[in-house]
Amino acid sequence: MTRTLQSLKAKLPKDGRSRKMLKNIIAGFFIKGWSGVVHLLSVPLLIAVLGDYVNGLWMILSTILLQMDAFDLGLGNSLRNRLAEYVAKDEWEHARQAVTTTLCLITMIMIPLVIILEVALLFGADGYELLNANPAKVNDLNATLHVFVIFLGCNFIMKNIGSIYLGLQLPAVNNFLVVMGQTLGIAGVFILMLVNKDVTLLQVCLCCAGAPVLTYLLAFPVTFIRYPQLRPRIGAFRRSMVRHLFSKGVNFFVLQASGNIIFLAASPIIANLVNPAAVTPFQVSNRYFSVVLMILYVIFAPMWSATTDAFTRRDFGWIKSSMHKLRLVVLCLLALLVFMVIVSPYVYRLWVGSAVAGSIDFSLTILMGIYTFVLIYSLYYANALYGIGRIRMQTYVTLAEAVCFVPLALILGRTMGLNGIVITLIFVNIPCAITNRIQYEKIMSGKARGIWFK
Repeated sequence: MTRTLQSLKAKLPKDGRSRKMLKNIIAGFFIKGWSGVVHLLSVPLLIAVLGDYVNGLWMILSTILLQMDAFDLGLGNSLRNRLAEYVAKDEWEHARQAVTTTLCLITMIMIPLVIILEVALLFGADGYELLNANPAKVNDLNATLHVFVIFLGCNFIMKNIGSIYLGLQLPAVNNFLVVMGQTLGIAGVFILMLVNKDVTLLQVCLCCAGAPVLTYLLAFPVTFIRYPQLRPRIGAFRRSMVRHLFSKGVNFFVLQASGNIIFLAASPIIANLVNPAAVTPFQVSNRYFSVVLMILYVIFAPMWSATTDAFTRRDFGWIKSSMHKLRLVVLCLLALLVFMVIVSPYVYRLWVGSAVAGSIDFSLTILMGIYTFVLIYSLYYANALYGIGRIRMQTYVTLAEAVCFVPLALILGRTMGLNGIVITLIFVNIPCAITNRIQYEKIMSGKARGIWFK
């Protein structure tokens, strides 16, 4: 055993940046494997607990929850980049100021926003009309939305603890916090099912939306005991830091908002054009291929902050070498996607049962596989550009994609059903995949000018 460990250690990269990245990738595979199991188990569990109709509604909300985990108003990603830069320069006091300022800004933004949404739900917006839901089939939808908004706001604030670990080039810790919240939520639903067979949508929301908040709440004191030099202080808030955070944060915000509009709008469109039950086959096929995206994120996540560190130190050779190695990963993931498409009918039956599997057309699975690869190819270049901090072109292209998505999805959704909506997802994501590659190659060759270098 000792010889084996020594052999593995000898094969690790010699430079500290690559060594840390590889360690995080290895840890990330274990954690994301755990997350994958949780996701796979949660789908049949929630269908059994809620039924197809109510589960379709929960899938709309849970998709928002999953997407919002990566959405931070742009400030979390900006903190991640700034923190990586300050640590590379050994400027720890600036790092503390960035952490403090980010947490204060997000708190000041989210509290009024949650209050506005709660007032809107209380006096204006009706959840049944928004989601085309039948009150006779689900009687606690509005109450669920109230609770969901509160937990979502809390999660926005608390999850920035993960951005700190990302900036420290420790994405495995961030992934661990995410999967712990997911695990606690599903465990709570399972316990409810054992205690009471009539589990409601509200109870599922309390478990699945509340557990991540609890996880981050527990992680806060542990993090700042481990890293006291980053502990927030009121006196560390800097108005001058606001401009630095927002300079990139605004672009990250537009990127995140546009990406979320593209994907989050799909489920409500399906619910309104067809019915909430039709969301289930769409989301089941999407979550089936999300396993591939999990693998992608495990490998790519450490690359982001490592690229920031390398770019700050002008180590362009390391960036090019790492991207060349990741190209092989992309090809392997393509082969995995093809295999998953072929075996999908058998996997669906084992996973969610014959009834749900029968509602998923093979053509839908093929299109979802193509859509997943378009995302992989786009993210391959986008992740490097995030680390470099050159995202203005992505911002404009993704914003244009978001503007086009809803009307195009409505047109194709009415004529082609679920397949039309997935075709729209593919179509609107292709331009960004193309421009990301062009921009990366221009920057690495030193030919980037104007908007290509912003």
